[in-house]
Amino acid sequence: ASPKPLLLLYEARAHAAGGQPINALPHALTALTLADEGALRGLHAAATLQLAEVQLLLDPLRALEALHRVRAQIMRAGSAREAAQLQLLEAQARLNLLPEFDKKAPPTLQQFQPRILPALQDAASGFAKLRCHLDVADVLYIRARIWDTLGAEKERDRDCRLGAAAEEEARKAENRWSGRLLHWGEEGALEYHLEQLERFDAAAAELYAEL
Repeated sequence: ASPKPLLLLYEARAHAAGGQPINALPHALTALTLADEGALRGLHAAATLQLAEVQLLLDPLRALEALHRVRAQIMRAGSAREAAQLQLLEAQARLNLLPEFDKKAPPTLQQFQPRILPALQDAASGFAKLRCHLDVADVLYIRARIWDTLGAEKERDRDCRLGAAAEEEARKAENRWSGRLLHWGEEGALEYHLEQLERFDAAAAELYAEL
């Protein structure tokens, strides 16, 4: 794969993370064009997801259209993270297309079903299986705001609690010492690492059992 579209994709992500979607847009568009020209399917999907993320605040309808174009490809051959990211971005795009909040005519559950809440559920479950705790926390924050808008206090409090637990788990993971993995050449180091991963997976499954 050509490194140029990858570099452009990283630049787009950097601008988007810095809160500069206008500056991120040309990098994402160029990365997508180069991926198409080079028939780089995996990079095409990644570039489309990044473009949709950039377009969420600029033009959510275009973001949704872009996601629809790659949905089948990602669900068939994309990574688990890309599938979860797709669900999250689709939910965010649909949320951005909803009418502004009006106290006289507050939103109803039907406005968030059957597209937004199920997509957020799939995104949260997908990120949880990958132990992407900060992503889980982001999804739960969005869902908690929806429950709050609907007056569903029990669901809101559950997602707030789980979101806080996910953030705490992310802090633990960031500070976790890699231990014997640093001595991968020693006897039993790989087996120890695999056992650790199994424990982390089991802990994550317990943590997110309520999702």
